[in-house]
Amino acid sequence: MSGACEGHYFMKAMGKGLGEDRPFMKEIHQDILKKVIQRFALEISRTLGNPEFPTIAYGMHFLSCSITGAMLQHQRLEHLSEGKVDLSDLDTLTDNLVAFISGGFTAISK
Repeated sequence: MSGACEGHYFMKAMGKGLGEDRPFMKEIHQDILKKVIQRFALEISRTLGNPEFPTIAYGMHFLSCSITGAMLQHQRLEHLSEGKVDLSDLDTLTDNLVAFISGGFTAISK
């Protein structure tokens, strides 16, 4: 099994885990991710000039959905691009996802 294939299965498993409403995932969110998510929200808010809380809450929701969706539906990119996108190029995927999410936060905070 190649590294790219293993990476795809890992991303899909993480996306599925994040997208499901399971007790163990709630524990991970509370025990591990809560402080990280709060820090990201604080820094994003600060960067955007401290918009009202609902703006940040919506943005964080869309951020989570975008990341989870990208993980779950990574293979769809191959179909959409008609095979022109290298699915193993996770650096480019990440760069595009960050640009997309950053643009979204900027748009809703105006």
